[in-house]
Amino acid sequence: GFFLPMLVLGALTGGITVIVFVHLGLISSYYLSNIVVISMAAFFAASVQSPVTGTILIMEMTSSYEHLLVLCTASLVALVVA
Repeated sequence: GFFLPMLVLGALTGGITVIVFVHLGLISSYYLSNIVVISMAAFFAASVQSPVTGTILIMEMTSSYEHLLVLCTASLVALVVA
């Protein structure tokens, strides 16, 4: 598949970032799952250059609409940076 490796890399990047921030005392471990989901969408949007598709894909995977605004923002920022 094409999507799974990108989503795994995004999740690993977000997970490693959160673990480093937790050990430095900058963020609580409560936000681990949120940041992993957001980094998956951002990595997907930056790789494929399609922020809407990445946002919708992650929302469908998590079955949650509570991250909609944050996913859109992260995807757009990743698109611009890439």
